[in-house]
Amino acid sequence: MKLTIPERANPNCYVFQMGYLYPVCVWNRLDTGAALKKLEPVFGEPSREQYFWEPGRVKWAWQNRAAEIQNRRWYLGQRLWRRVQSPKTDFWLVFRTESDRTLAMMLLE
Repeated sequence: MKLTIPERANPNCYVFQMGYLYPVCVWNRLDTGAALKKLEPVFGEPSREQYFWEPGRVKWAWQNRAAEIQNRRWYLGQRLWRRVQSPKTDFWLVFRTESDRTLAMMLLE
Protein backbone atom coordinates (compact mmCIF):
# COMPACT_ATOMS: atom_id res chain seq x y z
CA MET A 1 0.00 0.00 0.00
CA LYS A 2 1.59 3.27 -1.12
CA LEU A 3 0.91 6.06 1.39
CA THR A 4 2.05 9.66 1.61
CA ILE A 5 1.58 11.70 4.79
CA PRO A 6 1.48 15.46 4.22
CA GLU A 7 1.80 17.72 7.27
CA ARG A 8 -1.71 19.20 6.89
CA ALA A 9 -4.40 19.58 4.26
CA ASN A 10 -4.29 22.73 2.14
CA PRO A 11 -6.29 25.51 3.88
CA ASN A 12 -7.99 26.35 0.56
CA CYS A 13 -9.51 22.89 0.03
CA TYR A 14 -13.09 22.03 0.99
CA VAL A 15 -12.06 19.18 3.28
CA PHE A 16 -9.91 21.54 5.38
CA GLN A 17 -12.79 24.02 5.58
CA MET A 18 -15.03 21.25 6.96
CA GLY A 19 -12.56 20.63 9.79
CA TYR A 20 -10.60 17.65 8.49
CA LEU A 21 -6.98 18.74 8.80
CA TYR A 22 -4.65 15.73 8.93
CA PRO A 23 -4.43 13.73 5.66
CA VAL A 24 -3.01 10.41 4.59
CA CYS A 25 -2.83 10.07 0.79
CA VAL A 26 -3.55 6.62 -0.64
CA TRP A 27 -2.67 6.15 -4.29
CA ASN A 28 -4.85 3.23 -5.39
CA ARG A 29 -8.60 2.48 -5.22
CA LEU A 30 -8.00 -1.10 -4.01
CA ASP A 31 -5.77 0.14 -1.19
CA THR A 32 -8.42 2.67 -0.25
CA GLY A 33 -11.02 -0.10 0.06
CA ALA A 34 -8.64 -2.15 2.22
CA ALA A 35 -7.97 0.88 4.44
CA LEU A 36 -11.72 1.50 4.80
CA LYS A 37 -12.27 -2.08 5.99
CA LYS A 38 -9.53 -1.74 8.61
CA LEU A 39 -10.44 1.74 9.87
CA GLU A 40 -14.25 1.74 9.82
CA PRO A 41 -14.63 -0.51 12.92
CA VAL A 42 -12.43 1.90 14.91
CA PHE A 43 -13.44 5.34 13.58
CA GLY A 44 -16.98 4.66 12.38
CA GLU A 45 -18.36 5.58 8.97
CA PRO A 46 -16.40 8.30 7.15
CA SER A 47 -17.77 11.50 5.67
CA ARG A 48 -17.89 11.43 1.88
CA GLU A 49 -17.78 14.05 -0.85
CA GLN A 50 -21.32 13.33 -2.05
CA TYR A 51 -22.81 14.40 1.32
CA PHE A 52 -21.87 18.04 0.75
CA TRP A 53 -22.92 20.68 -1.77
CA GLU A 54 -20.27 23.08 -0.53
CA PRO A 55 -18.11 23.33 2.61
CA GLY A 56 -19.98 22.76 5.82
CA ARG A 57 -23.38 22.36 4.16
CA VAL A 58 -25.05 18.99 3.94
CA LYS A 59 -27.20 18.03 0.96
CA TRP A 60 -30.92 18.34 1.47
CA ALA A 61 -31.30 14.56 1.13
CA TRP A 62 -29.10 14.13 4.21
CA GLN A 63 -30.70 16.93 6.25
CA ASN A 64 -32.11 14.53 8.84
CA ARG A 65 -28.55 13.27 9.48
CA ALA A 66 -26.72 16.61 9.14
CA ALA A 67 -25.30 16.76 12.67
CA GLU A 68 -24.12 13.16 12.51
CA ILE A 69 -22.38 13.61 9.15
CA GLN A 70 -20.70 16.88 10.12
CA ASN A 71 -19.37 15.39 13.37
CA ARG A 72 -17.72 12.30 11.90
CA ARG A 73 -14.09 11.74 12.85
CA TRP A 74 -12.73 11.25 9.34
CA TYR A 75 -13.26 11.84 5.65
CA LEU A 76 -12.61 9.43 2.77
CA GLY A 77 -12.62 10.44 -0.87
CA GLN A 78 -10.68 11.54 -3.90
CA ARG A 79 -8.07 14.18 -3.22
CA LEU A 80 -9.30 16.69 -5.80
CA TRP A 81 -12.96 17.52 -5.12
CA ARG A 82 -15.34 16.36 -7.88
CA ARG A 83 -12.48 15.91 -10.34
CA VAL A 84 -13.32 12.48 -11.79
CA GLN A 85 -16.59 10.56 -11.65
CA SER A 86 -14.97 7.13 -10.97
CA PRO A 87 -11.35 7.69 -9.99
CA LYS A 88 -8.79 4.87 -9.88
CA THR A 89 -5.99 6.75 -8.14
CA ASP A 90 -5.33 9.70 -5.82
CA PHE A 91 -7.49 9.25 -2.71
CA TRP A 92 -7.04 10.49 0.81
CA LEU A 93 -8.16 9.77 4.34
CA VAL A 94 -8.36 12.99 6.33
CA PHE A 95 -8.79 13.10 10.11
CA ARG A 96 -9.92 15.84 12.47
CA THR A 97 -7.11 15.23 14.98
CA GLU A 98 -3.47 14.30 14.63
CA SER A 99 -3.90 11.52 17.21
CA ASP A 100 -6.59 9.90 15.01
CA ARG A 101 -4.22 10.03 12.04
CA THR A 102 -1.46 8.42 14.10
CA LEU A 103 -3.80 5.64 15.25
CA ALA A 104 -4.91 5.08 11.66
CA MET A 105 -1.32 4.76 10.48
CA MET A 106 -0.64 2.16 13.20
CA LEU A 107 -3.72 0.18 12.11
CA LEU A 108 -2.74 0.31 8.44
CA GLU A 109 0.79 -1.00 9.04
